[in-house]
Amino acid sequence: MAGTAVVLRRIVCHQTTESGHDEVFFIGNVVRKKGAHPATTDQGDLIGPKAAQGANAGGPGGDNSAWDVNDSGGLSDQSLNVELFDVDVAAGEHVVVTVTFKESDGQNLADQEAQAAAAAGAALAAVTAAFPPAAVVTAPVGLAIGAVSAVGQAFKSVLTNEDDILGSVTLVLEGSASGQPQLVQVGATGRVLWKASQGSPAGATIGLSGAGADYQLTLGVSGAVMQIQPTTSNASTPPVDSGPVRPWPTKPLPGRSLPGGSLPGKPLPTWHRGVGI
Repeated sequence: MAGTAVVLRRIVCHQTTESGHDEVFFIGNVVRKKGAHPATTDQGDLIGPKAAQGANAGGPGGDNSAWDVNDSGGLSDQSLNVELFDVDVAAGEHVVVTVTFKESDGQNLADQEAQAAAAAGAALAAVTAAFPPAAVVTAPVGLAIGAVSAVGQAFKSVLTNEDDILGSVTLVLEGSASGQPQLVQVGATGRVLWKASQGSPAGATIGLSGAGADYQLTLGVSGAVMQIQPTTSNASTPPVDSGPVRPWPTKPLPGRSLPGGSLPGKPLPTWHRGVGI
């Protein structure tokens, strides 16, 4: 089994959800499917960030449980390079990872835990429905889109204030016989602005515009490579490689060889809502 981690490399904010600062946090869920076995969900705390992940603002977990973000000054473009949570991928396994980004607005942790449970259940149902009863080698077409749509609807169904949702991103990983996981699908409730090229360290830039905001988030998967064709858009150049990744201090990951998905190239040009891929 290969150890990987979901990495938030960069946050760019062109418009916050409200006047002034946003306090941004995430909720993750992981669904696994192998062969003809039923899909399962990972258990554990996938709500962050924590102080060790660079949290510097108040969030649902109290002080230092969100990132301070603004649409001007230094807080509008932050190269965080931090691991959000670990994801192990076994050979022949499909792992569907969804990360939802939200803006904290006086919510408490119990509310977020309830929403996380609803989202995990929705993702599990979507993955179960997408796979045929027999074992398959490749992920079904549209798996990422189906999972991220289900998670988005689940959050809305239990959310008291929809303005808090920036959006969700789903990454579909496949375990290969070589032992190196592959990122085979990317889906989002917003726009997939850029994907890393075939065979390179896994990464993508997503545009999220929930609650009237305008965000670009660059995510990577350490130890995984891309096995899907890149898309083109006005944001087709890869984001700047801003340095080494800050590891998420939970447990060592044996066999990790890539430093969180190095994404070399020029900085992203400014992206505006309404521009198509």
